[in-house]
Amino acid sequence: MRFQYAADLPITSARAKILDMVRRHPVVVLVGETGSGKTTQVPQYLAQELLGAAGSSGRPPVIGVTQPRRVAAITVAKRVAQECGVELGQEVGYAVRFDDQTSTKTIIKYMTDGILLREILTDTTLSKYAYIVLDEAHERTLHGDVLFGLLKQLRQRRPTLKVIVMSATLDAESFSRFWDNAPMGYVAGRQFPVTVFYTVEPQLDYVDAAITTVLQLHLQEGPLQGDMLVFLTGQEEIDDAKKILEERSRRLSATAMKLKVVPLYAALPPDKQMLAFAPAPPGCRKVILSTNIAETSVTINGIRYVIDTGMVKAREYNPNTGLDALRAVPVSRAQARQRAGRAGREAAGKCFRLYTEDSFDTFAQHTTPEIQRVNLSSVVLHLKHLEVHDILQFPFMDPPSKDALVQSLETLLALGAVDADLRITPLGTAMALFPLDPMHAKALINSFLPPFRCGRAMAVIIAMLSVENVFFTPKSEQETADAKRRIFASPYGDQLTLLNVYKAYQKAKKRRGQKEWAQEHYINLRSMASVDDVLGQLLELEPAARAIMQKDAGAGAAAANPTALAGVELDSEDLQVRKCLTSACFLNAAVWSPGDRCYRTAVGRNTVHVHPGSVLFQSQKPNCVIYNSVVHTTQRFMRFVLEVEERWVLEYGRYVYRAPDSQPKKKRPATTAEGSSFLGGVKRARGEAPP
Repeated sequence: MRFQYAADLPITSARAKILDMVRRHPVVVLVGETGSGKTTQVPQYLAQELLGAAGSSGRPPVIGVTQPRRVAAITVAKRVAQECGVELGQEVGYAVRFDDQTSTKTIIKYMTDGILLREILTDTTLSKYAYIVLDEAHERTLHGDVLFGLLKQLRQRRPTLKVIVMSATLDAESFSRFWDNAPMGYVAGRQFPVTVFYTVEPQLDYVDAAITTVLQLHLQEGPLQGDMLVFLTGQEEIDDAKKILEERSRRLSATAMKLKVVPLYAALPPDKQMLAFAPAPPGCRKVILSTNIAETSVTINGIRYVIDTGMVKAREYNPNTGLDALRAVPVSRAQARQRAGRAGREAAGKCFRLYTEDSFDTFAQHTTPEIQRVNLSSVVLHLKHLEVHDILQFPFMDPPSKDALVQSLETLLALGAVDADLRITPLGTAMALFPLDPMHAKALINSFLPPFRCGRAMAVIIAMLSVENVFFTPKSEQETADAKRRIFASPYGDQLTLLNVYKAYQKAKKRRGQKEWAQEHYINLRSMASVDDVLGQLLELEPAARAIMQKDAGAGAAAANPTALAGVELDSEDLQVRKCLTSACFLNAAVWSPGDRCYRTAVGRNTVHVHPGSVLFQSQKPNCVIYNSVVHTTQRFMRFVLEVEERWVLEYGRYVYRAPDSQPKKKRPATTAEGSSFLGGVKRARGEAPP
């Protein structure tokens, strides 16, 4: 490896000071403003230090660098490999889900924080690493915050492990306090002035406003003034905006500069994401339509204009209602400043905020850490797998509410993932193998076992549910798209419809006609490729999960709890799938309330409606359904809804739901909260464990 540090980067002048801090302290907090070069240079400083210490005595340990997003891990690794003059995947590599470009030679390893979490499950001391660099720590992702706590505990067992926390924002004192007053270093960024503009009035349709602003700027600003970056909330908005922009740009004057519209969001395959970083063709202006993925994690050259809608999609969990809703919410002021800064990385730029200055003043100062606003069941399951027995005492940097933690423990108790003493069960251990929501993990495990035996079908459904937007529906072609896709519809609901879509996709692939098939039926072919990746991973993990279940004689029975079906093999795949999903998703059940003309959730009696995109939206409403998630727009809508029998919900959830006059509840774990909820004649006895 060669080390030729970029003299034009601000961090280069601080190299000696940074290394001195790292040598003298076990944990260092480094604040490197946007453009400082911290992400690419600090790991190289550490690598040179390690190689010098190792000499010829042997292979040095690894420097692990975490990123909150896969696109950042990939692009930065490619850049650093190029700077070091090595082949990607050798001394410098990356690891993201479904793509591991590392080898036994790798010294600098960029990875998503989720990958490092999975590694801790199998190597609890991270023995191959000398340094862990937690980059973009200010984003406060769920996995990032869990890593903070685990690494703090891990360092007590392995004090030689060094941790470098890197943040792009100046409010990093909280990181220092968390790490026992770790020393802090500051490196100025390389930022040119950015002129910020606000709208005079609030924008009712921010997507349309963004499209209009792009076209106005394109025509008004000079053709050589640079590219544009537009912040939207998600794939659907981006795909719709891209189509509209391309249609409208074709109607521009023949003398106008052409537009090249490029999407950028997490669900895009890596090769498609890389198009956002490629220069625009000669005679074109590039317009990148991005989620918050482009706020801080990646640098895109050539941007001179930022159009900020001021919105971001965030998942919010309410432990009191048990609902986990995805909704578009205003960004924080810190996020807005990061977005504006994207226009000033290489030259003076402009940021057009599609909201008023008064609105900006009402935004929260900082984003609420993800760990304080999401369902923590998956996190708690993995902590239990790591033998963290007292979850309430785990060192979270900003602890979630006790209610949220207790609710997660109760969910795992209901699923049989932990026992009445809140210790992980064999089923819970098998569930933790899968990078899935606990309900989906249990459904998949149950599907391998009798009486269901629908493993591949269930794996397909869960893989389809794991990717974003399988269906592509242009607003102008809604009726045509709906008609084309009607052939896949199952009368029972969306999960079986997704299974039908995948079966048709497989048939099209066999005759090498999947591209034409996807276009004809308005199916997102990129999403289907991602489904194949997820499916392969799930099926690869199946033998290990099955071995755990078979090792414990009672685990198989405890997983499904199918007393009403003992000795019965289900002959219909649809019936197998519906009952199997119910055996794991009974907490996500809802019953039709004829008087209210809506559904009521079984837990909490919350009002919910079938999403307009569901195949059950216009059908006669089934009495009982299970749902995959809830989104909150004008109302609470259930996404991916499946008709089931209410008696199945009561059977599989019999230790959660019971008749009000039935026998007294069993003794509850000491850490669970009091409370119950009613649905018709059913009572949920919270905290009650299966025998």
